[in-house]
Amino acid sequence: MFIVTGGVLEQGLEEIGEEDVDVPIYYYKIVAKGDAENLEVIAFLMPNIKSTEPLDQFVISIDKIEKMTGLDFFYKLMDSEQMQLENTPSTAG
Repeated sequence: MFIVTGGVLEQGLEEIGEEDVDVPIYYYKIVAKGDAENLEVIAFLMPNIKSTEPLDQFVISIDKIEKMTGLDFFYKLMDSEQMQLENTPSTAG
């Protein structure tokens, strides 16, 4: 299983503490399970606010998270596999 969580960082975010830590407006989480031939993924993008909404309201494609963060999470997969996995939001998994 592979799980990655992080904040969406951008210019102009509020900073806190003596070390000026940025406070993201959004956080993401990507969960992947299985092996390369049978990989299942789900991704979430959540605003940095208290919410009682069900998790399925925050499901998003990995591709959108990559565009927002500038990161490429599944770069070791073949391009065709990467496109299929990353372009469609999925609640399976």
